[in-house]
Order: sequence, then structure tokens, then C-alpha cells
Amino acid sequence: MSGPSRDAPEPGADHRDEELLDRLRGGRAPVRAERARLGAAMRRLVATVVSTSADDATLAAATSEIERLAETLGSGVTRWPAGGGFGAGPGDDMFVTHPLVGAANPLAPPVVVDVVGNRIVAHATYGPAHEGLPGKVYGGVIATAFDGMAIFAAVLAGHRGVTGSLEVHFVRPTPIGVEVTYESEVTRVEGRKAFVSGRLFDSEDVLCVEATGVIVSVGPDVFDRGAES
Repeated sequence: MSGPSRDAPEPGADHRDEELLDRLRGGRAPVRAERARLGAAMRRLVATVVSTSADDATLAAATSEIERLAETLGSGVTRWPAGGGFGAGPGDDMFVTHPLVGAANPLAPPVVVDVVGNRIVAHATYGPAHEGLPGKVYGGVIATAFDGMAIFAAVLAGHRGVTGSLEVHFVRPTPIGVEVTYESEVTRVEGRKAFVSGRLFDSEDVLCVEATGVIVSVGPDVFDRGAES
């Protein structure tokens, strides 16, 4: 099943960051917009760090400035907000800093997720920080995204849980610098297990990756901030 026709953005385009910022400003957590703006700036920095050709003197000066900024911002031992609880939507703290879809998380591509009927459809543009082979997305990054897509599809189907298994089949390399599209949906449910299938298409609607997974429902205590992993 392929999605609608899509136009490829210019390499390095940050329109997905802008879309996430707009969602936060107009949603349930407008106060998180500055945090997300910082995340977007850091994504640009991460992409620059892994692709820059600056000389050592320039790198040393930049390193000193980044170390100073890190000291100014401070850090904690967890990204979960104080008070516990599991965020239930894109406006909650848990999703603002999510490693896959978090606008404030510079490790996130980010993947922008929408619901289309009974499917999850998501878009991402990968860059130098996600590159494995020249010009191609590293397979482990793609597998990570499918893990999230499987969980999101299960939640959409009313089956909240954790990943029990995930199998990823790489049909062809996935390019960086263009918008790609993920799709996933639950195909059946057996007891505590939701079976999920997913696909990844490039900007030309060509199938690059297929995946199947099993999401196992768990009790609410697993999602508490202080729960054991």
C-alpha cells in the first residue's frame, strides 16, 4: 500500500521542525515551543558537526562555546518530567522530548506522525547525522523508527504496550536529504499481542523497507517514571 504522491524537499530543509513547532504553539503545550526551538537548532548543529570541514582552530573555538552552553543549560538523569506519568499526546512533555518524534530532542530526525484512517502515516527527512553508506540512511536508524511506528499503530488500535519483536526487511537503500514516508497498521490482535505491519517509501513512492512487529500489552505501572526497565 503506497501513500499519496510527495514532492522531495531541498536537502537540509527544516520544514518538519517548523511543523512540529506550529503544532506545539497551537496545541496543549505552547510553553514547550522554546524547548522545541532549541531542539531544532541542535539538530542543525548535530548535522553540521558530522559534516563540517572546518579547521582545528575553528573546531576548538566552537567546542569551547558548546561546552559553555551545556554548562549554562545543565542536565538531569532522565528526560521524563518531574511528577511521573506518561504523556498521552504530542503536546505532553514525554512526546516533546521523545527520541523519535520529539521536537525538543536533537537525536530525533524528527518523524512527524499523523493518523490516516486506521493507519499511522509519518514523514521524515534524514540528514548527515543519520547517514550510513554515502547518501543512504543507516539501517539501524530506520529500524528504530519502525519500532516507534509499530507502537503508535498499536496505541491507535487501543492496544497500549511494548515491543515484543520486530523484523525489518531492507528492500533497497533509503536516501538521505529527501522526504520519506512510513506507514503502519495493526493486522490482527491475539490476546495480549497486537501484530503490526509497516512500510517505508522514498520521495518517489518506491518501497525501501518493510517491517513486521508484535506489541505486547502491559500494565500501566510500566509507564510510570520510576518503573524498572
